[in-house]
Amino acid sequence: MDELPFYANSDEKQDSMSGFIETESELVHYEILNSLRYHYKLSNSQTFKILSHFKSIDTLEKASCEELQIIANCGHIDFQNFKRIMPTSYEGVGLVSYFDKTYRVGLRDLVDAPIFLWHRGELPNQQSISIVGTRKSDQKSDLIAFNASAFASKKNLAVISGLALGIDTKAHEGCLTTNGKTVAILASDVRFPTPQQNLDLSYQILETGGC
Repeated sequence: MDELPFYANSDEKQDSMSGFIETESELVHYEILNSLRYHYKLSNSQTFKILSHFKSIDTLEKASCEELQIIANCGHIDFQNFKRIMPTSYEGVGLVSYFDKTYRVGLRDLVDAPIFLWHRGELPNQQSISIVGTRKSDQKSDLIAFNASAFASKKNLAVISGLALGIDTKAHEGCLTTNGKTVAILASDVRFPTPQQNLDLSYQILETGGC
């Protein structure tokens, strides 16, 4: 239990991709990352390839179609007069980029790691465990998930799940019964948690210091 994936200090573990990208580069500024992902519609992996190859916006703007195609399979995109667009901010919603120290180490290990994480509440600064499962759970599996989550929470582990019906719900509820911190990874906009049946549960998670 010394090294769980959701949280680790930034000086304890470094991801392989960030080692090729200068974190002081202008290319990792929010308005650049946001433009690459959502204005120019590059995938996460394409964005990383661009960031690791080019050292400035100036060099990116001068890149030929052939060069862009070879580097990131995006030769059809014209980066001349690059548009810088800041991410839209929403009240009560936090934003973390891949290059921030608070970005979760375990996510950096993903092949297609997300450039941005939007969140409500506080990202737990502690080790964690993930408990997930079927939406069509039975009474026995519900009880196992609930008790496992409560036990983990008593050991000061944050419980990570998905807010879905079934096992995910019991994982969050088990943690909350011990006043622990639990994190819901959503498949929806963080401003509008789904499913609707768990809307009250999402509020409880935030009220107890979760995310």
